[in-house]
Amino acid sequence: MTLEWTQNILFTIIDFFALLTMIFASLFALKIIKKKAKLTIKAALAKTFSMLAVGYILYAAAELIWHMITLAGGDPSLGIAEYFWVIGAVFVFSAFAYFAAYMYKEHKEYKKGLLLLVSSSVVALGLLYYLIGNFIVGFQTGERALEMFFDYYYPISSALILIASVNVYLFFKKLKDFGHPLLFLAISSLFTFLGDMAYTYYSWNDIYGIIGLLSDSFYCIEYILAAIAFYMLFKTLTTKGHETKHSKLTHHKKVKWAIKAFNPCLAARIIALIISLGGITVMLGWFLGIPALTSILPVWGTMPFSTALCFFLSGIILYLTCLWQQGTKKDNDMIIIMSGLIILFFMATLLISMFVGLSTGIEDIFVKEASDAVKTNVQGRPSAGTMISFILIAIAGLLAVAKAKKTTKKLMIIGSAVTIIGTIGILGYILNLPVLYYSISDWSTAMAFHTAILLTMAGIGLFILGKSGKEVEA
Repeated sequence: MTLEWTQNILFTIIDFFALLTMIFASLFALKIIKKKAKLTIKAALAKTFSMLAVGYILYAAAELIWHMITLAGGDPSLGIAEYFWVIGAVFVFSAFAYFAAYMYKEHKEYKKGLLLLVSSSVVALGLLYYLIGNFIVGFQTGERALEMFFDYYYPISSALILIASVNVYLFFKKLKDFGHPLLFLAISSLFTFLGDMAYTYYSWNDIYGIIGLLSDSFYCIEYILAAIAFYMLFKTLTTKGHETKHSKLTHHKKVKWAIKAFNPCLAARIIALIISLGGITVMLGWFLGIPALTSILPVWGTMPFSTALCFFLSGIILYLTCLWQQGTKKDNDMIIIMSGLIILFFMATLLISMFVGLSTGIEDIFVKEASDAVKTNVQGRPSAGTMISFILIAIAGLLAVAKAKKTTKKLMIIGSAVTIIGTIGILGYILNLPVLYYSISDWSTAMAFHTAILLTMAGIGLFILGKSGKEVEA
């Protein structure tokens, strides 16, 4: 009953933000058409956003149609919604690929960029084909050709879109006001990919459960970011006196705008709230005795209570560091310091105890993990990757408060490291290789799957803060 209620809530949120995305994308497209003769916006950028608008309008329409048919008691499979998603993905991929090709050519790195795009796409497609065919979809007796096409199309197309959108992270600062909406849409594509992989997994293994909720949660974030992005674009074009010169896409020209660029800290704050909420949810799972919240599947690793607590505190650190970058809420430095020190106390102590082979007693200071917990060496002790990641996150927060030199660069480095650690854990579960999710007999406990996801998000949040290019001041 609780699972069904949660699913309905997620569907409602998805539909609401999908509708907002459709409205704002449509309004933006109309503005482009009506002001085509007046706008001096670079043609390449206009084409990129026009294709993105069409793609997301189709995405949103498909989402709404799918849920309406489902509510009416019908079967939306292989219907018009599927074709809208397919065509929408073509437009979105074309937009990011076109933008990447243009920017590489503009900066005299066309061949390098094209080689990177093609090679990474080939590798990703081969990996996805192997993963989906062997670990997710499997052989379905009597499956029609069209069904098989959709089975592979969604995760593969979203992977290609994600690869093409990576280039946005390299160039978005050069686009000023238009760069931040593009960054939001690039981040949105990441959650589309995660949602599609989770959807493919649960739909072909008939285990909606937590995996299904994760999939729908990823789609929620996708549409929230898309709605924000197209709202920003629409407001930018409707602001009186706003203009962009032909040269404003280049790196060497100064830009004067009528609107202050939307701060990317909003994306990091959203991620921070999700991380803290995830930590609270798992802590409630421990207190209320709900195994589905502490471990997504019985055969997977469990998120210890100490890890959940550190996620809650990490979300606070990330959120308040965003405010510091914006020059507000500087009186909350003690909260960042205390949160960082608590994380350091728990994780550094547990990490040392792992190396020396002793139990400290703080492993079960809040709750006691079952003695027969799956892939657990010491009850209550997180994996080595988890402990190292939290120590890095705590250091990032303390560096911000301490006004360390080159803070933004250090945030990017720490964010990248945490993202890599989390991503390796996710790949470990996808490839079914325990060593990749840090499950090493007599040494490291397995990293839980939702721990890997939240760590990846935390790393992305820190990277975004560093990429914004503003030094944190006290």
